[in-house]
Amino acid sequence: MKNQLLIFLFPILFLNQLLGSPVIICGKITNYPGKKISLEIMPTDAVWMIAKSQVIQLKTKQDGSFTIELKNIEHFMFENILKIGSEKIYLAFAPGDSIFISMDYDKKLNNLSFSGTNAAKNYFMNEFLFTLYHKSKEINYDRAWLDKNLDLLQDFSVRYKIEKESKDIITEYISCFYNNEMLTSELYSQSRPAAFLESIDINNHKLAWYHLYYSVISAYMINKENMPPVSNLNQRFEELFLLSERHLKDTIKENYQAYIIGLYLSGKTEREMLKTGTNQKIVREFIARCQNETVKKNIVDLLRSNRVI
Repeated sequence: MKNQLLIFLFPILFLNQLLGSPVIICGKITNYPGKKISLEIMPTDAVWMIAKSQVIQLKTKQDGSFTIELKNIEHFMFENILKIGSEKIYLAFAPGDSIFISMDYDKKLNNLSFSGTNAAKNYFMNEFLFTLYHKSKEINYDRAWLDKNLDLLQDFSVRYKIEKESKDIITEYISCFYNNEMLTSELYSQSRPAAFLESIDINNHKLAWYHLYYSVISAYMINKENMPPVSNLNQRFEELFLLSERHLKDTIKENYQAYIIGLYLSGKTEREMLKTGTNQKIVREFIARCQNETVKKNIVDLLRSNRVI
């Protein structure tokens, strides 16, 4: 049966790669007492920390087989979770991939196998993420944790021959997670956000972690009475908008840009920064192009009530 499915799968694989068709995930789960399974698709873009996952619910056929077709996959995605009863299988895929999964539920993950495109990546992700998340009962997100897991990533990447592009995406994910944990552990009790905002370089590639910069601004504005003043907050407003244009998807961009304006409206000094120069131009351009009528109305009402426009 598996060979028959693979024979069916390979023509699909060829067409997918040629035409950029959806990701196809096929599989067969034997000895599974239930029929319900689900696939949770995790975002791995610049705002993975705050973007919502997508969950697809389905049932296996009588023989335990299933097929999932995913549309609008734009880049390599990992840490997607296929849930089968009490078991979790991590899935990695890229546009045009066709993947076949086989598992005997009685033998759990010891019997798990992958074939098709990105099979090596899926073996890699399951071993790497299992080690990353489950080997340590207590996790301290310190520098030693970061170094240990980057070394682990390097070892597994060599073993499974993972190409540099995919490895770099996962490296950024781990490093971003570490930086976010380190930041949030101090965010509301120390002066670190102020120091971060004073020294950050707009040309630093790590600002692709937009949510990190965004979180720092939020933490500073909320707790600024307990922090040293920041001399360049005026410049930071312009940078936040520039970064959101560069890194955020249209579906969430307007909400975040509106929130940035709202943050600056929350303080008297910051409000004045929105009234003149480049910042006033940015605000007016945002209102002109905003497609979400509810967001637009709320922001316009706030700006008018604070005499910014």
